[in-house]
Formats: sequence, C-alpha cells, structure tokens
Amino acid sequence: MWIACGAAAGMASAYHAPLAGSLFIAEILFGTLMLASLGPVVIAAVVALLTTRLLSPGANTLYDVHLSEMLTAVDYFLIVGVGLLAGVCGPLLMWLMAASHRLFLRLKLSAVAAGAGWSDRRAAVAADAESMGNGYSVVQAFCSRRRCCR
Repeated sequence: MWIACGAAAGMASAYHAPLAGSLFIAEILFGTLMLASLGPVVIAAVVALLTTRLLSPGANTLYDVHLSEMLTAVDYFLIVGVGLLAGVCGPLLMWLMAASHRLFLRLKLSAVAAGAGWSDRRAAVAADAESMGNGYSVVQAFCSRRRCCR
C-alpha cells in the first residue's frame, strides 16, 4: 500500500493528474480498482499535488499542448476512434507480454545469460544517456508541433 501511495503521489506531482495516476498505479500494483485500496492512493496523490502546488505555485503541467485551431466534429470522432483502438490493443499488449514471459521462462537461461541480455541497453545508455528518460522530449515535440493531418 505504501508503494502504491508513493507512486501515485509521484505521478500526481509530475503530471498534475492525481486521479489518472491513482487509477493507473492501483490497476498496475493491485490488479484491481477496489474502492478499499483506491481511497488511500487517491488521498496520497491529491495531497502530493497540493503540496507541489504550494511549494512551486507557478509550475505548469509537464506537457504543454497548444491547439492551433478549434476542434471539429471529425476531430472528436477521430479521438473516440483512437480511444477504442487503444482499448482493443491494451489487452492484446498484455497477452503478448504474457506470451513473451512464458517463452522466456521456457528458455531456462542462467542468471549470467539473462544479465548479459542487458548489454545492449548498457550500450545504448553509454551512447546516449537520454535514452533512459521517460520520453518527455519526444512527447513534448509531438504536442507542440503543428497538426499534420490536414
């Protein structure tokens, strides 16, 4: 419970989204959205967000999104379509992760061989330390550029 509260508090402070962070953390750590486990997590996230705003009152959200024009009905249909597609792809991703986990367990690799698998990650970090980031620069660049769909 303490880990979930801390993780939700961190997400709320970083992304200014206490409810979304709480739901995400509760689902990942607990595997369910039971009200009994969700209450303390939401409270921790809200308190963390309020503390962040108290300590740095001028802080904006992590990602700035500027719409260059008003959204039309077509845009809303596209948004709903992407949401539905993501809803379908979510369970597919979970199934693929479980399948790859089962395949990895069948390989029966030693601890040394499994650790050697991280060598490519270490090489990527040595080449570019920003590869260990959370993707902020990529998302911010996408959110700030002009829409390319029209």
